[in-house]
Amino acid sequence: MTDHNYVAYEDHPTGLMIEEFNGAGQFDNVTLHPTVAITAESDAQLAEELHHRVADYCFIARSVQTPIGHVGGTRGPRAWPDHVRAPR
Repeated sequence: MTDHNYVAYEDHPTGLMIEEFNGAGQFDNVTLHPTVAITAESDAQLAEELHHRVADYCFIARSVQTPIGHVGGTRGPRAWPDHVRAPR
């Protein structure tokens, strides 16, 4: 995200793991739930559009064979968590 005004990224991934009788297992699917905090000067529409293209660039999705989904969003500065400082 070079030259974009983002200040924080967090994710709460979920997945379904299949365990076989012998104890072996694998993930059947994984869904990432990324949230990117952007500055007031950021282009919120562009940020949302980039979420729809994330699978083309996602290191995780491009590295594993398990289907990886993405359910994400963008939030403006008023919705930043307490631990994220607004840029000066």
